[in-house]
Amino acid sequence: MDPLKTPIVDLEISGLFVLGFGPALISFFVLAITGTMRATRTARAKLNLGRGDWSGEELDTSPDALDLAFYTTPKTPKGISVVTHFSYVAFLALGLYEAAWIAKQLWDAEAPTSYLFLILGAVLWLPAVGFVVYEFLRRVQHVPTLWRTK
Repeated sequence: MDPLKTPIVDLEISGLFVLGFGPALISFFVLAITGTMRATRTARAKLNLGRGDWSGEELDTSPDALDLAFYTTPKTPKGISVVTHFSYVAFLALGLYEAAWIAKQLWDAEAPTSYLFLILGAVLWLPAVGFVVYEFLRRVQHVPTLWRTK
């Protein structure tokens, strides 16, 4: 793999080195996002604020692309609301799939240092998968009560 050149500094970095950090970096971001979701839930529970809106929209100060693409209201048909209820979890799962795909490419490349990157990626990827599965199961539990607040 050809080395990559950084602009301004004119530094060359091995392409495998950059690719090697992919699975770990993606997994780290997934852990950060799921951690934020858990922290918000825990804070609401500790402050006795109730469950609030299931989507957490009352805390969202600026919508992102997923919010704009999958926005629903209480008037949205239940089937569409259920499907869009899983948009964040699906996006995170796709990110973890991409991390696994990159790790497979690293494995196939058989670069001398790829094993270190694979171990680092696995250390972060495995708990990230666990947290995404946990979020998926939580959302499955919330399907019967979509758009009802406590």
